[in-house]
Amino acid sequence: MSSLQFTPSELEQIDHDRFYHPCPQIQKRMEVLRLAAHGLPQAEIAQLTGLSKATIQRRLADFRRGRLDAVGAWNYRGRPSILRQHAPTLEQHFRSHPPATVADARAVIEEKTGVRRGLTQVRLFLKKVAASAIARPAAYPRRRTWSPRSSSTTTSCNPC
Repeated sequence: MSSLQFTPSELEQIDHDRFYHPCPQIQKRMEVLRLAAHGLPQAEIAQLTGLSKATIQRRLADFRRGRLDAVGAWNYRGRPSILRQHAPTLEQHFRSHPPATVADARAVIEEKTGVRRGLTQVRLFLKKVAASAIARPAAYPRRRTWSPRSSSTTTSCNPC
């Protein structure tokens, strides 16, 4: 294993980013680099961080290839939702015809788009995209908030 050479400014950046970077995954990567800078073997770094040895090797290879810029790059894109392209149409429909249940919303989504999703996926879609469009049905009014009784009707507990 070849040892890694870190400049003082890189060590300072690693120390900062392992606690203050907004992405927790990048914080973990910086922790790996910090432990490697202290000369720990990869097996011990894996044990201390809870990551696999292959992940440790990948992060160290990233550093060798592109220094901190390569380690700090977060390229996760995820899979885009097929329903996103239909969001404006569905939101407009749900504004004029609010569904009573998630199952009703699922049926409308399938009818209008041809995309069939489970109830959980429809619920998530409604929360993300059409939450403002769907009003609470009148059959389910908002609950009253708790308010303490007036002081004249409450009794105090006196142990004596």
